[in-house]
Amino acid sequence: MKISKLAVLTALIILVTSCGKKAEQNYTVKEVNGIKVYSNQNEPSDKDLKVELKEVLKINGFIEGQPEERNIAMPMAVDADKEGNIFVLDRKSASVKKFSKNGEFIKSFGREGTGPGESREVSAMNIIGDTVVVVDMGGQKQAKFDLNGAHITDTTIGGNRTPVFFKPLKDGNSVGVIWYEGMENSEYYVSVSLSIIDDKFKEIKVLDTQKRKFVPEKFNIADLIGSYAVSEDKIYINSPSEDKFLVKAYDFNGNELYNISKNYRRLLMSAKEVKSFNDGMKKVFGLNLAAVEIAKRSINGMEYDKYGRLWVMTSAERNESNENTFYAELFKGGVYLNRIEVPQFKGSDYFDIGRQMYFIGEFIYLLDLENNEITVYNY
Repeated sequence: MKISKLAVLTALIILVTSCGKKAEQNYTVKEVNGIKVYSNQNEPSDKDLKVELKEVLKINGFIEGQPEERNIAMPMAVDADKEGNIFVLDRKSASVKKFSKNGEFIKSFGREGTGPGESREVSAMNIIGDTVVVVDMGGQKQAKFDLNGAHITDTTIGGNRTPVFFKPLKDGNSVGVIWYEGMENSEYYVSVSLSIIDDKFKEIKVLDTQKRKFVPEKFNIADLIGSYAVSEDKIYINSPSEDKFLVKAYDFNGNELYNISKNYRRLLMSAKEVKSFNDGMKKVFGLNLAAVEIAKRSINGMEYDKYGRLWVMTSAERNESNENTFYAELFKGGVYLNRIEVPQFKGSDYFDIGRQMYFIGEFIYLLDLENNEITVYNY
């Protein structure tokens, strides 16, 4: 039996080509100062990756005719317990609204004031174990309640520091954004750290810190607050940056495990984006920024999903066709999977406290301050 040279040549080409494809990868790994660094290219490793969301529940903050204690004036934070009950922090009334997993109102607890279980100015809320923890920024304390809303205790935070966001870890501690402010050499400064904290919000280890002099017309909060996400055994953080994509992974003791990097090009906000950003800072924080040129941050947020993927919300070059498109770049084990679009979410290339996502258990909870509603999605 004779085999033609053409057939042999064709077989060799197919073999070499297929081998070459198997060897291709979109990242390199090297050690820098003893830390493993995953350097990702823009080419996705999973070209077929898609994420589809299905709405399962919507809670409207205000419903005409409902009891006053049920309605929400300014939703600030969302969490859910193991039974699926949903807890919403209302900044306006300094109270927590508890809803069933079906969206039925159960009760309201906590209120504005200076007494036990009361708050002057709430800034954050999370469920740690079986305890609802509310941070009172104005009163420099944390108020603790059980899942039925019964007040347990208040603990003074002190030290002129306030946790403005935090997420619990599996070991009983938390990771959070800690806000400091005070005078130095007759000038007012604000410092923000990303830290591992204990149950009294005492810092165990600082993972990142940013510090700025407070000049009202120039004070950009986005320059100070980094992004972070929590998995079953890791903490992912990003320092605010205009020109570098870098995520650092730590264990729960604050030991740096590895870094994730990817190509990124510095981008400027359009005039429309600058106006929207300045308007948001005025509405939420009372800041009258005079900025006319603002560089976008490379990373605007991070979340870790139920499939073991890290979502990194990156900035993009925008025009009329994609000005509201939500983009997220997904990673797994340090490797870039793909960039996705989620039509149910509105995208913005800056820290938007008015639209926050919470990946809790099986679901994604979207807090929409502008429309005063919380939407729950399965995916």
